[in-house]
Amino acid sequence: MLELHHIGNLVDDIDSAITTYRLVFGNECASKKIFISTQGVYVCFIDIGKKVFIELIQPVDETSVVYRLRKKGISYYHLAYMTKDFDGTSEFLLSCNFKTINTFYSEAFENKRCQFMFSPEGSMIELIEH
Repeated sequence: MLELHHIGNLVDDIDSAITTYRLVFGNECASKKIFISTQGVYVCFIDIGKKVFIELIQPVDETSVVYRLRKKGISYYHLAYMTKDFDGTSEFLLSCNFKTINTFYSEAFENKRCQFMFSPEGSMIELIEH
């Protein structure tokens, strides 16, 4: 049903973070930077192996959905999962008392649907349409 895709991390300077991760995982580990207009962020995916990534997320400005979180010093942001049955998975999680934050089409995933949700315990996850 769910396949871990990435761990989202907020950063102040995505270019500096990419440089650091390239030292650890090699020059080819980083995707290109992508602007996600609906969220007001730049993202980059760092390949850490076995089809799992670290997503670096930099708010563009103070209107970004994550700007305030980063200013508070928060870096860990969410776990993201691919699902082949986006609607079914979303409905199942809602039945398990998850709460939808927002649903959008992401430039990072060829404009496929993504949905942020809070678990009943308060952890944030992202569903990504496979």
